Amino acid sequence: MDFKYVPSNQLKMITPYKNKITLVLFFERLMSFLAGVFIFTVLTSSYSFSQATQTFTVTGSFTPPPGVTSIKVECWGGGGAGGGATGNPAAGGGGAGGGYVRNNAITVIPGTAYTVTVGAGATGSTAAGSAGGDSWFNSTTILLAKGGLGGALANNNNQTAAGATALTTGNVGFTSPFSYYGGGGGTGGASGASGGGGGSSAGTGVNGNPGSGVNAGAAVTGGGAGVAGSTTSGDGTNNTNLGGGGAGGRAGGSSDRLGGNGGNGQIIITYTCPTYSLTGTTASTICSPGTSTISLTGSAAALPIGSYNVTYNVSGGNTVASTTASMTVTTAGSGSFSTASLTTAGSNTVTITQIVSTSGSVNCTSTISAPNTATFTTRAKPLAPTGTANS
Repeated sequence: MDFKYVPSNQLKMITPYKNKITLVLFFERLMSFLAGVFIFTVLTSSYSFSQATQTFTVTGSFTPPPGVTSIKVECWGGGGAGGGATGNPAAGGGGAGGGYVRNNAITVIPGTAYTVTVGAGATGSTAAGSAGGDSWFNSTTILLAKGGLGGALANNNNQTAAGATALTTGNVGFTSPFSYYGGGGGTGGASGASGGGGGSSAGTGVNGNPGSGVNAGAAVTGGGAGVAGSTTSGDGTNNTNLGGGGAGGRAGGSSDRLGGNGGNGQIIITYTCPTYSLTGTTASTICSPGTSTISLTGSAAALPIGSYNVTYNVSGGNTVASTTASMTVTTAGSGSFSTASLTTAGSNTVTITQIVSTSGSVNCTSTISAPNTATFTTRAKPLAPTGTANS
């Protein structure tokens, strides 16, 4: 069977080749589809981005790097402490777990420092358990996750105190539906037989599990487990899990017992690093020895205002291998830096290989491709004229 390619605009002129028409159309449409796939692949691969994450387990600050104007923030509140026990026998209630919130798009200004407050787990005592600390980003009105409540005190003989109540309100600033609360604390065995177990913290998609009697609340996805109470006389178990509630103390003699500490909260900030790129590179001609000024240009989005380290090479008359220079961009789209001292006359080529932001909490790094080179000349410095001595 022979095949003959015929342009589609001539198909109406052909009558003997009806069986071939379908084949011709098939190949034309196939080539058009493949060309579209190729163009899509080229376009999408030209604009690559990378995600960066910073996790805070204690209070600190966050500074967005150049080009980052929106961030995702997740907060977990601290766990409540278990209740103390001062009767004989007596059993404190378990602490509740901390809450969780997430906001997918908080607007920020590059180079501005934002306060990140991480709620600590409550410290247990021989009194009623304290609530865990709230966790929030920048202020309590922007994004906040509540800490868990503390368990009740057992201060009478043969008393078992109630576990902490699970919160159902109080989180602030979340993107729906990402607002969840920790599980309540457990109420231990009757007549002071055992301390209550701590509730688990909220997870990234569900409320935490409560403590049940002496048993701990099991961890949910993205959250921390509670800790179990005890039937023996002693302080409640401290919780080191993310935002989990502490266990109630259990007194079985004359010694007062502490409730267990709650687990600390945390905050995770996630954002997309921009891809820094260039539209032009130029270099100034100099006399040796001297330094050349390298000027870089790009779009405002690809070379935003901020501070950077630029890695470059010089080849030709002078050789400078993989050296880093500081560059500050004060007008988006243009910046410059000076090379190391160049001592040899001749023609040189400077090549920019990498740009790394330095004015953020976490650096963004881009490998640079064309147009990332410039040619320039180092000229020999003219000799000073020599004078003629008078006789």
